[in-house]
Amino acid sequence: MKTLKSIFFITLCCCLFLVSYEKKQDVKYAIISGNLENVNGEEVKLNSRFTSISFDSVPQIQHTLKIN
Repeated sequence: MKTLKSIFFITLCCCLFLVSYEKKQDVKYAIISGNLENVNGEEVKLNSRFTSISFDSVPQIQHTLKIN
C-alpha cells in the first residue's frame, strides 16, 4: 500500500510540473521614461551600451526617436 501511495504521489508531482511549465516569451520592447532638456533638433538617438563578458554575442541596438 505504501508503494502505491508513493507512485501516486510521484505521478501527481510530475503532472503538476508539466502543467505548470510555460514557455518564456521573448520581450521585444522596453519602456523608457524621463525628461529631455536642451534638445536642439527633432530627433534623439538611443544607443545600447552593454557591459557583458561576451560582448560579441550581444548585438548593438540603435533607435531614433522623433521629438514633437
